[in-house]
Amino acid sequence: MDKKIMSLLDKPLYPYLYGISFISYKSARYLTSFSFFTAFAFFLGVCAVCYVLTTLFKKVSTSSYSGISVVIIIASLFHVATIAQFFGYEYAYIPTQFYVVFYAIVIAGIILLQLLFSRITGSSAFMFNKVANVFLLAISIVFFLNGVLYAQKINTKHSTSIATFRKIPAHRQRDIIWFLLDEYPSAISLKQQFAFDNTMDKQLAAKGFEVLGNMHSRFNNTLYSLNAIFNYDDSVVPASFFVAAHSLQQNSWIKELDDSGYEIVNLGIFDLGMHPKLADRSGYPQTFWQQLITGTFINVVNNGIKFSIAQCDRYTQEILQKLDDTLKSTSDKPRFIWVHLSIPHEPFCRDSKGHVLDNISFEEADSTPIKKGFVEYLQYGNTVMNRILKDHPSIFENIIVVSGDHGPRFRFLHDKAYQKWPLAAVRIPGNYDTTQLRQLRYISQIPSFISQYRNN
Repeated sequence: MDKKIMSLLDKPLYPYLYGISFISYKSARYLTSFSFFTAFAFFLGVCAVCYVLTTLFKKVSTSSYSGISVVIIIASLFHVATIAQFFGYEYAYIPTQFYVVFYAIVIAGIILLQLLFSRITGSSAFMFNKVANVFLLAISIVFFLNGVLYAQKINTKHSTSIATFRKIPAHRQRDIIWFLLDEYPSAISLKQQFAFDNTMDKQLAAKGFEVLGNMHSRFNNTLYSLNAIFNYDDSVVPASFFVAAHSLQQNSWIKELDDSGYEIVNLGIFDLGMHPKLADRSGYPQTFWQQLITGTFINVVNNGIKFSIAQCDRYTQEILQKLDDTLKSTSDKPRFIWVHLSIPHEPFCRDSKGHVLDNISFEEADSTPIKKGFVEYLQYGNTVMNRILKDHPSIFENIIVVSGDHGPRFRFLHDKAYQKWPLAAVRIPGNYDTTQLRQLRYISQIPSFISQYRNN
């Protein structure tokens, strides 16, 4: 038996074992989401790629070390986004030129390696194979055990704060409508960073909103910020995107609204409690498959398709249509209507007059076209918001929140404090404690406040 194992380890299995180590590494990030079928199918795909590449290298080279080139190719596909981030690129803004240069270097490196391998005898290949195989097996086990320990740590230490509110009869509660405008900054941020005087604050104030000019988010990404809002707490940083996504799915506020008899209308990009998202537009991993491919070339291509201007604008128009239909309809229950618009977040789908734009590729440092696109898309968002409020006057009988989740994060915007300074405005019919509202520091504190005024 030992001889059979040693004989097996002498073979160049390490390209295939690299696939196992990669799956173990990705799974360890959040083992709770693990799916054996998905992992097995992914591994079969890796094996197929390895077999094809190994066969091709055998035809062009007699080297016993060609498996190294196979691993380099697979690694370049699996870790391309991570490498780009190592060179300072933001995950969402990796330019096409990087991929061109990166893969040109990979191809040139493989050619040089093949020339080098052709001059090296295969006398030590068995030993190299054995070391590479054992190393990848060992590191796969380490990743797996780390994932188990990490899962136990999450289960024992990670918890969300659950606020307790006085129960109010369902028929006496107001609708709550929250417009989340993704990446919409405060007026001060727009003035300082984009030299743009936004009139939205004045327009909302004229409609009875309390504009909270100093409201902040503790986070500068959507998933963490929304997780904080729906769990009444932004003092705890989620351990990872996977933890934050799970916590948002099981969030406290939706549970409390469900228990109070609310109908949940989720026009958003994340599952809220047991209420499914409108569409998968988040860009964050929410399934084990997404967890596996995040940062890989597969995800790069997928995001290029998913976040095209046509797709993003189609999603926005679908939200607006469903929102109009919802506001025109009536319900026997009080409603919580969550409206997550990807405005003014890139890609900038429309100009200030509402005309759909062409797909234009920006470099992250292209400040002039980005500022123009961002401001004009924001102005389009202002028009949309004003149109909704005008077309549905009965909306003012309800509690309304208009906010961003965080501010813009472009590299040329050097003051990072503005990344956590979004728009925030609240309208509550009747009397309420305006002083207490103005004293709130973070948008995650808004749900607890407005829940005090749900009764008519």
